[in-house]
Amino acid sequence: MVSWYNILMFVRKYVRRRADDSSETFLAIARTHRQGKKVYQQELCRLGKLEELQTSGQLDRLIRGLAQVSRRRWVMVDEVASEPDKLP
Repeated sequence: MVSWYNILMFVRKYVRRRADDSSETFLAIARTHRQGKKVYQQELCRLGKLEELQTSGQLDRLIRGLAQVSRRRWVMVDEVASEPDKLP
């Protein structure tokens, strides 16, 4: 049985190489957990191509949404550059 406190989630970046030497970078959410002495990793959700996520703004929306529910305070670099007096 897997104990939930041993499960860590992270963003996995992987590159798919094609026969013509071009490549595409993809993002996924994955988890790692330990069972006994073995460590397992599992892809939970494929987010898509990195370039498409960046140009469409979906990656920034996802990060902003996660930051809203985080217990830590996250500050965007754009906010710091435009209003440095409002830093915590």
